Amino acid sequence: MNRFTVDQVSGQLDELVFRCDAKFYRMEFIMDQDCELTESWGQRLVQLNGAAGTKMRLIEG
Repeated sequence: MNRFTVDQVSGQLDELVFRCDAKFYRMEFIMDQDCELTESWGQRLVQLNGAAGTKMRLIEG
């Protein structure tokens, strides 16, 4: 996954956390903002933090 956006949020999302081989990055969640992770960061894990029970749709591409 290199590019994604978060859509249809029901609840409260506060932040995105990217844990990658070459980088650790934390940012405030902003609705309708595309995110892109570069290949050079290596293996990537995306974590979305917010209120318990929050649901969303993650769109890749």
